[in-house]
Amino acid sequence: MMKSFGDAAATVNNQDNLMQQQQSLQVKDDDNFSIREVQLFPLFRPRSPELVSTAYKDFVADDAFKDALHIIDNTGQNDFAGSFEYLSYVQVIKNVTSFIKEINHAMQNIYQHGGRNFWVHDTGPLGCLPKKLAAFDQNAGDFDQHGCLKPLKNAATQFNDQLRILLCEELESELKNSVDMYSIKYDLIANNATT
Repeated sequence: MMKSFGDAAATVNNQDNLMQQQQSLQVKDDDNFSIREVQLFPLFRPRSPELVSTAYKDFVADDAFKDALHIIDNTGQNDFAGSFEYLSYVQVIKNVTSFIKEINHAMQNIYQHGGRNFWVHDTGPLGCLPKKLAAFDQNAGDFDQHGCLKPLKNAATQFNDQLRILLCEELESELKNSVDMYSIKYDLIANNATT
C-alpha cells in the first residue's frame, strides 16, 4: 500500500523571504524555514495511528512509519526555478548552501518522528525547462548543444553536487537510494527522437 504525503510546488525555503532578501545576496542561516510537508509531518505522525485504530484504513499505523520509504522528489527544483525570477545567478548560487541545510533539517525532522528510510531525487536540468527558456533574455552563447540554458544547468549541477555530499557524508545510514534525476531527464532531452 502506498501513501502520499506530498505537496505540489513545495519549496525548501520560504519564497517571500528570499524575495525580501534579494539585495542581501544570501539567506541568513537562522532563517529556519522547511518544506511545508515536513512542517506538517509532526502533526500527521501521531494522528495517523489514532485514526487507524478507529477504522480509518487509509492512514498509516504506528509501526509502518519506521518501515516506510520517505521519498523526497525533485529536491530544490522549485527553489531554483523560482529564485531565478528575482535573484541573479550569483545570488542563487550563494543560496545553495541554505537550500541544502533546509533539506538536511527536513530529513532530520522526519527521522526524529520515526522515518528511517529515504529515497532522494535530485533536481533536474533547470536550464531545459520551457518556462525558463521562454522567460530569460538570451544570447546564442547562453545555450548548450541541446538548447538548454547553461547558467541554470550549471546552478542545478552545483546544487546536486552539494546535495550528494549531504546524502553521502551525513545521512548515508538512513538513505536507501539517491536517484540522479538530472542525468535521466537531460538524457531524454539530449537523445530525443523527432518524427
